[in-house]
Amino acid sequence: MKPRAAEQREKLLRKIATGFDATLITELFPGIIHNLANPLNGIMGRATLMQRRTADHVKKMQEFYPELSTDMAAGLKKIVQDADSIVREADRFFSLFRDLTEKFSAIAPREEERINLSQLIAGEMRFADFYLDFKHEVDKTIDLEEQLPEITGVYAIYSLCLSGLLRRAMRVMRASPTRSFSIATRHDERHVIVEIGDTGESAVDAGQGREGVLPPNDTAGGDDADQELHDIIALLEECGGRVRRTREGDWNRMTVQIPRAAKRASEQ
Repeated sequence: MKPRAAEQREKLLRKIATGFDATLITELFPGIIHNLANPLNGIMGRATLMQRRTADHVKKMQEFYPELSTDMAAGLKKIVQDADSIVREADRFFSLFRDLTEKFSAIAPREEERINLSQLIAGEMRFADFYLDFKHEVDKTIDLEEQLPEITGVYAIYSLCLSGLLRRAMRVMRASPTRSFSIATRHDERHVIVEIGDTGESAVDAGQGREGVLPPNDTAGGDDADQELHDIIALLEECGGRVRRTREGDWNRMTVQIPRAAKRASEQ
């Protein structure tokens, strides 16, 4: 095939792929989730029923036939344990499925609502385990305040911004000998505070030294990932947030302050 023809074919393929990608989250993925949900519910229901029936039948056999051999009794016990394992794995699969559905359900609505960022971050961290390198190769420290005051905003904005920050942390840690990530939430009288850190490559310009403070929108390197970071910070600031980025030893640090939501009538 001639180079020009190959280039034209690749260009057309990218255009078609872009059209597919455009419908993946809003149209295709909800259908996939729906089609998987019914058989998953059936598996979980039958697994629980099998667990109960197996335990009941084994108990009755042991009562009616106390003279059962040791080997047979051990075999029956193993059957019960296998049924228990099936139920546990079904529950674990359901938890993964729920994390997946909650993520894609959250990024569609655009209405403002009250948001608990600790709960949002906990869900995002579970979803991030679908990135296998992040799950298995990164040491994670998570410290989320349970009784965190709410903020007001569009859930999709904070979900997508956090996802973008997680992806960037993965990228900058790719070549790092130490891969550690931390995220924490806390609050003061006026703000909810999110603190994020990673041991990736330095984002501080060489002229600023090993440690330093970066302007929030300074994105050294200029690649697409840094442009995404610029966009994330700009969006958070548009939503009333304040962002501070620093380099402390081997750590990149980012602190985001977001105004707390007004108190509910019942809290005043």
